[in-house]
Amino acid sequence: MKLADLFGGGALVRLLDTLLARPTLVWTASIVAAKASMDPRSARRALSRLRALGVVAVDKEFGVLALNVDNPVVQALLRFHEALAACEAPERAADG
Repeated sequence: MKLADLFGGGALVRLLDTLLARPTLVWTASIVAAKASMDPRSARRALSRLRALGVVAVDKEFGVLALNVDNPVVQALLRFHEALAACEAPERAADG
């Protein structure tokens, strides 16, 4: 199961799902946006919020970002993401 299965498909959730699935990778904003199937502008806004929360660290010199795995919140999110991944996603209710 993914975070989006539980919390919906908002920009922050989609980015977190992508980043938490590959916590050691270094990304450019455009690559993480593409991997999360997001508009780059929406991804930049969401990444700005995650940066303000200390969830991602940005290296402006090289134009890359990474999950801030030293942050206790990120460590908790990683544990939660791993536990959630072991759960089966619920079946979607049929429309109508």
